[in-house]
Amino acid sequence: MNSKLNDDQLKELKKCFDLFDEDKSGTISLKELKKICQSLKIKLNEKEAFELMRLMDKNNNGSIDFDEFVFIMGDKYIQGITREELSATFDRFDTDKNGFLNQNEFQEVLVQFKAFNFEPQIKKIMELFDKNRDNKIDRKEFIDFVMNLMEKEMNSWSEIPEEE
Repeated sequence: MNSKLNDDQLKELKKCFDLFDEDKSGTISLKELKKICQSLKIKLNEKEAFELMRLMDKNNNGSIDFDEFVFIMGDKYIQGITREELSATFDRFDTDKNGFLNQNEFQEVLVQFKAFNFEPQIKKIMELFDKNRDNKIDRKEFIDFVMNLMEKEMNSWSEIPEEE
């Protein structure tokens, strides 16, 4: 387990792990790993999927348990996502490649990340992202908003008192 993570971070990773563990077996299978990649619009062939599983499955039992998940995701979780990674994420969801996320594309972002799938909520969240009020989200608005959220989240962690 990654000792750099606090309890709140571990709880967040556990929520994420539980979402991926669709059959509630306590592990992520190769089938579930492929589905995760597909939902993130990461195209893997069978060989690449097996290789990814091999890299993540430290005890070689054919699945990823929570400790293995934390081992892989923990450092990335602490580092946070980069602007370049957010830009690549934006590109994956900009299906018409016009440099903007329209409401349907933005809804797909929220659905894929299991955030919301209720139209009034989507419109409200889109308004938060859409700083220039043109009813679409450009790359800069998307990246700036997510980076701002991450910064606020990181600042809230620094307010948690250290255990003695």
